[in-house]
Amino acid sequence: MEGFNSLNSDLLSDEIRDIDFDHKKNLAYIATSKGVSVLKIPFGIPKNDFTNVKIFPSPYYIPSNNPMIIDGVIYESSFKVITLNGRVIREITSEGAPKDGQQLKWDGRDSKGNYVATGVYLLMIYHQDGKNAIEKITVINKS
Repeated sequence: MEGFNSLNSDLLSDEIRDIDFDHKKNLAYIATSKGVSVLKIPFGIPKNDFTNVKIFPSPYYIPSNNPMIIDGVIYESSFKVITLNGRVIREITSEGAPKDGQQLKWDGRDSKGNYVATGVYLLMIYHQDGKNAIEKITVINKS
């Protein structure tokens, strides 16, 4: 498998014995000499709604070297992080959104680059075709 190896991914071994794909979940099941690895792949059956959005980790602890992942979104979606009183603290549009297939990523920072305060926030995910979803997220600021 060119590009992925045991040093740059979660593959258990570089000796690949078999591969099977789950196009609905965007997963590759890879049988290696040391066991089965499951990798998220950036291709599969395109999503056309937000019915299977998953957000992790939850709660999201910041500062963190790893972003919050918003999984199962329509390709080229955007999102806003909103306080419970309705103030938009960060908007990331599809052009500037870090994405990996059907995932969006958020680093826990507001529009000024500061980590947000501990609290519960609303995440509004939307697409240019008018489809949208609102999810609740919890952030814990350890700094």
